[in-house]
Amino acid sequence: MRHFHTRTTDFDETSLLAAYRFCEGLMRSRGLAMMGLAVHSKASLDGPVRAVYGDMVTRLLDRENRSELRGTVIQLLTEKIQVRRLNGPVLAACIAPASLLRIIGAQGVTDIVFVPCAPSDLDDYLKVCPDSLECYPMSSFALDVPKP
Repeated sequence: MRHFHTRTTDFDETSLLAAYRFCEGLMRSRGLAMMGLAVHSKASLDGPVRAVYGDMVTRLLDRENRSELRGTVIQLLTEKIQVRRLNGPVLAACIAPASLLRIIGAQGVTDIVFVPCAPSDLDDYLKVCPDSLECYPMSSFALDVPKP
């Protein structure tokens, strides 16, 4: 499993959108159609998450914990919502690094793309995952990432 992160001082639409596009690039480069969205709870679906994913996707995630639109499956992951298998990257949005591995316990996860809430969260994440690579701003690097 590969680890990536955005280098931001705040959790906002710009950092989340960059991480989402990076995940899309990872999925395309590996021929995958599924990704996870890890958040603290369903209450976290408002704000930047709703702005990036849109009303329809966030409604589906809120009701069914999963969205299937235009050939892409997005699976919601929280401390209470878990899946056994998820074949693709997981975008971890504003999650405390200590909770991250509990939330992302599914088999088949290819990558974790971490978007911190605060600079201290990024420092904590890098202590746990020192091999994490920065993915912000978005570049074509995502298209050249080898399979894990």
